[in-house]
Amino acid sequence: MGAAHFAIKCVPIRNWQIWCDDPRRADYNKLLDRRSGCEFSHERLARADKLYDLFVVIGYNWPNPVPNRGSAIFIHPWRSPCHPTAGCVAFDASDLDWIIRCLSYRSRLIVLPETRMSPHRPARLRVTSADCHEFNKFVPSQD
Repeated sequence: MGAAHFAIKCVPIRNWQIWCDDPRRADYNKLLDRRSGCEFSHERLARADKLYDLFVVIGYNWPNPVPNRGSAIFIHPWRSPCHPTAGCVAFDASDLDWIIRCLSYRSRLIVLPETRMSPHRPARLRVTSADCHEFNKFVPSQD
C-alpha cells in the first residue's frame, strides 16, 4: 500500500515520532520528535502491537488544541470487534484501508450517539465524502 493510492497526504511513521497528550505543554495534541526529549505524557506512534501502523488524525481539537479537550484522537485499526478505544474510532483493518482510500480533504467524520452497545449493534458512524458515496455502509439499519 503506497501513498500514491490516497487523495490525502500520507507519511510513514518513524520510530522516533510521538504524539503529545500533556495539556500543560504548548505542543499539546501535536506530532513531535522524541529524540529532542520526551519527559512528558505522550503516545508512542511506532508500537509493537502495530495499532498505529495505519491511522488518520481526526480534526477534533486539532490543529489549534485547547488543553484537556482531548488529544491523540485517531481513526485506527481495532484490536478486535467491540474492543473499546481510549476515545479513538476503530475499524477492521480492511475496512480502514477502504475508508482511507476514499478520503479526501473534504471528507467529514460524524459519530452519532448510541444508547446501547453490543456485538450485534455497533455504534452508529457516518463518514461522508464528496468522492465516495459508499461510506453509508457504516450506518446500521434502524431496526
